[in-house]
Amino acid sequence: AGALPRGGAACASLTCICLTPHATPTAGDIAHVLQGELREEHLLVYMVQQIESDAAVAPTGALVLHPSGGAVPNPAFAGTPEAGGWVALGRRKPLDPLRSASENRADFLMPAEDTLPKGGLVSRVDPATGATILRSLVWPGFFAFSKGARYGYFYCGDGAKNADVALMLS
Repeated sequence: AGALPRGGAACASLTCICLTPHATPTAGDIAHVLQGELREEHLLVYMVQQIESDAAVAPTGALVLHPSGGAVPNPAFAGTPEAGGWVALGRRKPLDPLRSASENRADFLMPAEDTLPKGGLVSRVDPATGATILRSLVWPGFFAFSKGARYGYFYCGDGAKNADVALMLS
């Protein structure tokens, strides 16, 4: 596979990143992780992993913990109300020994609001479709959606994290 052209788009999984020259990390940013030649594909993988670990979300109740330890879709999930909550996919709660195993399996991810600065997520309901749209101020270009039992997320941005989000919200 050849290098991606500057300013082009690349997709991996559900995350899309539009590369721009000013947003591409340098070799020094991740040189300790990679050995040998550092190619643009490596930088893209790093950026996608960073954005997904910080921003990937799902509606509360959409996933349950499988006994093997992985998250699986909840067959009982019928959708979220308009103001339903979101959970961060990469952040697990510690197991609570005072709760039952079924409660721990159903509620095992941290609320997304607890993983970002207060106000770092903006939610609204689209009046035309009735879908709930979640937008991240930390990763401009990251959106999540939920309508009934259907949900997902995508990113279409320049790969730059908003370091000024705390100042924006104060």
